[in-house]
Amino acid sequence: MNLLIIVAALLVGQFMQWPERWRDFTWYLQHLDWLGARVDLRGAWGLLLALALPVLSVLLLQALLARGPGLVLGTAFAWLVLLCCLGPGHLLATINEYLQALHAEDEEQTAVLRAQLEDGRHEDQDPIAVGIVSRAHDEYFAVLFWFAILGPVGAVLYRFTRLIAQLDSAHENLRPAAEHLLGVLGWPSTRLAAFGFALMGNFDKALFKLTGGLAWQTDLLAANRGMLAEVTCAAVDFHPHDTPTDVARRARDLIVRTLTLWLVVFAVLTLLGW
Repeated sequence: MNLLIIVAALLVGQFMQWPERWRDFTWYLQHLDWLGARVDLRGAWGLLLALALPVLSVLLLQALLARGPGLVLGTAFAWLVLLCCLGPGHLLATINEYLQALHAEDEEQTAVLRAQLEDGRHEDQDPIAVGIVSRAHDEYFAVLFWFAILGPVGAVLYRFTRLIAQLDSAHENLRPAAEHLLGVLGWPSTRLAAFGFALMGNFDKALFKLTGGLAWQTDLLAANRGMLAEVTCAAVDFHPHDTPTDVARRARDLIVRTLTLWLVVFAVLTLLGW
């Protein structure tokens, strides 16, 4: 059943626009403002309080709809939760729009889309490739991993932890704890995604980078991102003469192939009774 939920959520999220309205978490930011006015939100305890509303609500509904007459409703609920937690936005559609802007030589649109995609935190790696795979991990692979492990509550836990880690200075006391938890949650999914990239790309070069990133480090979030960037650039084997079009297209194709691989793995696990 999880396989059908995942496929349906990916297809609807990719080809339809209405799920974006469900990914507007303004209500949650208002809740944090309300909670922060009454409780000192800082550190691990503050993060637990901040995550309590979405996580416990989904956990309760997940338990109530797990069996009996609620099973069909539980499946629909799981699909809606996963659909809301994927994203935000349409990464693959954004990449395609960027490629079209490059082809049309529309410099203004290219600059806007490039700013959405690139990640310049790793100076020795291509910022577009790094940004694309980093977003792919955060918006797809990590959410799917925790959904597969814990069900809807796993997807909610990762999505809202990531949301808190990206908050502005209004809740900066929460950010260090959220970033640490995000690093812990992202440790297994980052390495599984990177292993998929290695299998779908230049395995020999990528495997060396992957094995070097298996150690547990203090700043897990930065370590996860750095390892993912290195494995990706080794798997795709970019060259200095590659054009921006080549880089974006090859990074997109690597993500699509790896997502397909994950779906095949989910299918096998489903056949084995998972």
